[in-house]
This record gives sequence, C-alpha cells and structure tokens, in this order.
Amino acid sequence: MDKIKGGASPEVVLLDVVMPGMDGFELLETIRKENLIPAAKIIILSNLGQKEHLDKGMSLGAADYIVKAYFTPSEVVKKVNEVVKKVNL
Repeated sequence: MDKIKGGASPEVVLLDVVMPGMDGFELLETIRKENLIPAAKIIILSNLGQKEHLDKGMSLGAADYIVKAYFTPSEVVKKVNEVVKKVNL
C-alpha cells in the first residue's frame, strides 16, 4: 500500500488474501475505493478457494482469482499473461 500511495503504478498486482495486518480483500477494496491504481489488473493468488472467497474477490474488482493449490507456477504465469493481454486489447 505504501508503494502504491507513493506513486507506484503497476500494470498487474498479484495479492494473497492471507497477509499480515490488512488482508487481501481489504487491500483490494481500499485500492478500488480510493481509485489508487485504476488501470491495474489485480489478480488474487490464494489458497482460499471456496466459492464465497472467489465471489468476494471478483465483486471487489479482481480481474481473476487463482487458487494456488490448483495451478503449477507455469500455469499461474500463463493466466497472468492472459489477463495482461486482455488489458492491451
């Protein structure tokens, strides 16, 4: 959050739901409410994979929700690249 508020403007942000202090849902909600990085695609990358977690992440403005346990690292990279390509279309 400090880097974003300090002017960082990433194209893609990967965030976990389980984080110290502020959880990923709170971070995503704050970023969207405060319009901090409006063009960034935010992808949740978490092991919390129940339907309510996915629904909450998507309703808060996530571009995608990847459950770590279901994907290999190379598959995660592929999904991130797919999201980036959607941005650039």
